[in-house]
Amino acid sequence: MFIADKTHRPTYKTNPINLQVHQRVYFHAQDFCKEFNHARQIATTKLTDKDREQLKDYSPTTKAEIVSQLDYVLFMMMSRNATFDRTKRYQVAGPDGKVMVEWESIQVFGRLITNRNEEHRKDTEAIRYSMDVLAGFIGNNHHRGQRFFLEDYLRLVTEGGKADTERKPTKSGQPRQVGRPRAWVAGRRLFLRLIWKWGMWQEENRKLLDTLEDDFEELCEVANLMGGTDRLRATRLRDYLDRVCRLGDLPFTAEVRKVRPNFAARQATGKLPPPYLVVLTKRKTLQLPGQQQQLAL
Repeated sequence: MFIADKTHRPTYKTNPINLQVHQRVYFHAQDFCKEFNHARQIATTKLTDKDREQLKDYSPTTKAEIVSQLDYVLFMMMSRNATFDRTKRYQVAGPDGKVMVEWESIQVFGRLITNRNEEHRKDTEAIRYSMDVLAGFIGNNHHRGQRFFLEDYLRLVTEGGKADTERKPTKSGQPRQVGRPRAWVAGRRLFLRLIWKWGMWQEENRKLLDTLEDDFEELCEVANLMGGTDRLRATRLRDYLDRVCRLGDLPFTAEVRKVRPNFAARQATGKLPPPYLVVLTKRKTLQLPGQQQQLAL
């Protein structure tokens, strides 16, 4: 999302050739953390042993440059392609928005350079990144993007900022706060998934429908709700979807419904798919979009 925002060009139609070349993006860790409400510790926290195990096949020079959790995430996104299974493909669109080719995988980022001031190692202002964003992603982000308010996406944060009644008020007399709201990653992932579903809903053969079904198992995977019983996951997903649709100001509601078990879909192990589905229902009144962000989903 951060890179999609930085590489978006609202006036791209006047000079579409700019979308056919890589773009180099520069940013400080502090900017990323502040704009998207992430704790700045992700840019200073050292790697875990599990993370370092993933780097064992890389050169000593490369491993020495990957110090923090944010370094690690950016490096992995650069060095590994996003691969799709047999049922899904990354569809690359031309200027008219029509699909030209389908890819089994896509690489979004190219070369990554990290500049870190060793004298101020824990200061996010001193950590600067530069990276190449590849043309395939940039083009799709403009030709086949799905629009939404970036403010709605950023509004999806964890609960925090509650008044601490046990501590003395501040000098201005205001109550002190416990914790700070941070980026709600599961909620933001669900938001983008639902925005993608809304784009499908607007296709010619679906746009007149008042309701649309979505896959319970896929949404649980997106929200990282893969543990526990089906009933517990349904309860948690129901709460997540309600909050995402409300805070994200989506043009529909999402309801988790219990259905009859599908015995015909029983797996070879004997396990049945979860007896739930998600039903999306259009709201009665839709606000016209204003200035929006777009992202190729």
